[in-house]
This record gives sequence, structure tokens and C-alpha cells, in this order.
Amino acid sequence: MKIGVIGGGQLGRMMALAGTPLGMNFAFLDPAPDACAQALGEHIRADYGDQDHLRQLADEVDLVTFEFESVPAETVAFLSQFVPVYPSAEALRVARDRWFEKSMFRELGIPTPEFADIQSQADLDAAVASIGLPAVMKTRTLGYDGRVRRSCAGPRT
Repeated sequence: MKIGVIGGGQLGRMMALAGTPLGMNFAFLDPAPDACAQALGEHIRADYGDQDHLRQLADEVDLVTFEFESVPAETVAFLSQFVPVYPSAEALRVARDRWFEKSMFRELGIPTPEFADIQSQADLDAAVASIGLPAVMKTRTLGYDGRVRRSCAGPRT
């Protein structure tokens, strides 16, 4: 089985290290020239929205996954027209946005801390009045706390 991975960073590398002994092969689509996982499979150097290279990836693999939640949901939706993609574009859309994620958790009865959607100073003031302090404020998207450099050389500087 050949697995396509959107992203070729540390998580992609760990996935390949775990999968290779099980007979899996990997292809990584990543824009970095020195993608961390490239030594463990084919490296397709392209942006995540490059449809020609995404189609190339889909044609070469049995299924596709992604290594981190900042992959555009549109990329996953595009690929799913040609090859199975796990998790789905809808799962990614929810998981990459903290508001959507926490709202879904609440709908499913999964406990969450109090949270609020902050779009303005007035929203922040109302949330602090309602939730109280101390509080943690995070971006809805693209705010991964443990983000590191795409290569294996060490932390992002």
C-alpha cells in the first residue's frame, strides 16, 4: 500500500517510520526543499493548493492523509474526488477551527472549558465578564502551539 501524505514534516516522518516496517510506502507533498520526511518516501515538492501536483499524488497512491491541521480543507476536498482521503475535508474544517471544534464538542456532550468567539474589543470585554479571569486567548485557526521548523534540524527560529 502506498500512502500519500500532505506535509512532509516531523509528523509525516514519524508516520513513515511506523508504517514502513508494516510494508507501507509513502509519498509526501510538501513545498519545503528539505522536507523532514523526504528520505522516507517520494517527495513531491509543491504548494498544498497546486492541483496538478495534487492530482499527480492522487494518481500514485492508494489513499491520502495529512500530517497537520493547517492543510487547507480545499486541498483535501479536491483530492477526495480522485482517491480516498482520511480524515475527510469536513473533519479537517472542524478540527482546524477552534470555534467549530469546541462548538461540536459541546453539541456532542463532550465537556469543554467555557469559550467565546472574539471578533472585537467589546466581545473580549463581554467574554471576560462572563467567563472571568484567568483566561487563555487563542486564534481560531493557524495557532498550533508546538509549531516547529519543517526540517528535522530543530525548533523554528
